[in-house]
Amino acid sequence: MADYFESGFAVRTPSWHQKETLLGTAPRTWAEARPLAGLDWEYVTEPMFVRDLAGMNADGTPAYTYREAESFQVVKRDDTNEVLSAGRDTYEVITNTELGEILHALTDKTELEFETAGSVRGGRSVWALVKLGEDVTIGKDPSPTRPYMGVVNHCDKIGACRAYATDIRIVCWNTMSAADAQADRDNTVATFRHTSNWRDHIQTAREAILGAKSEFQAWVDMAEHLQELTVTDVQAEEFVREFMPYPGRVEGPDALVSKTVRKNIEQARDSLRYVLNESKTSEGIQGTGYWLVQGAAEFLDHLRPHKNQESYVQRTVIDTNKGKALAVAKVLELTK
Repeated sequence: MADYFESGFAVRTPSWHQKETLLGTAPRTWAEARPLAGLDWEYVTEPMFVRDLAGMNADGTPAYTYREAESFQVVKRDDTNEVLSAGRDTYEVITNTELGEILHALTDKTELEFETAGSVRGGRSVWALVKLGEDVTIGKDPSPTRPYMGVVNHCDKIGACRAYATDIRIVCWNTMSAADAQADRDNTVATFRHTSNWRDHIQTAREAILGAKSEFQAWVDMAEHLQELTVTDVQAEEFVREFMPYPGRVEGPDALVSKTVRKNIEQARDSLRYVLNESKTSEGIQGTGYWLVQGAAEFLDHLRPHKNQESYVQRTVIDTNKGKALAVAKVLELTK
């Protein structure tokens, strides 16, 4: 899947594509962040025109007249004049200036800590990502979890302006799509339609963000509990087998599982064993319930076979939480 990156910045840690401007310190206001993100241009609207054939010129080429298309308009950039979308004139696009207004209103802060911001798809989608709090380190896990708030503005048929809490670091179209899908899955997204009354939805959006923060804290509490649960090697192997069980009898004349299916399951189990014993994900947390859950999550995210990039995104964003919930349940059952 293409990154469709046009412009943007990231703070301290580069993105996977490394096309952005890398900053050493975080911008604190939208006024400061906006030009660094390459968003110091604006969406503007103009009437749409229809071309009609009026006849033929003397040289045999068509002659046209133009008339305004009533109730329709185009949205374009004021810096390049590139047309980005077209639609009804009731559509009042939320501007890049107003994106900053949303950011500050949702957090109720005059100063923020921006992590990334930028433009993709030629400006049809723009975003800003700010930190919602300090990095969270769970037990001895050396990899911190980072709570963010993202505001993503789509000016075409893809959607509206959306705000949500997320732990996905948006740096391109891929990660933006993943964060959008995660918010839809968790029902934590606040949507601002491109209409004149979008400000009426600020309070509802703020409540959705606060609700997501509460869910994040609930997960932190569960993760810390899992860190306190001791898991033996025997229990870890039992977890691997129960997390990916055979779907029926595997031996005897009434066996229900084919050799091919059995082979595939064993390969998947070996992948999970590799994560638990060799991956950096396991550093500092081996021998705990959290170790098994994080190992299962990495397997679900990155090691399960997938047919294409879209199915990969589907699995890493939509399906993984179900697998994590199953992993937590299995660990709690094993260690009770």
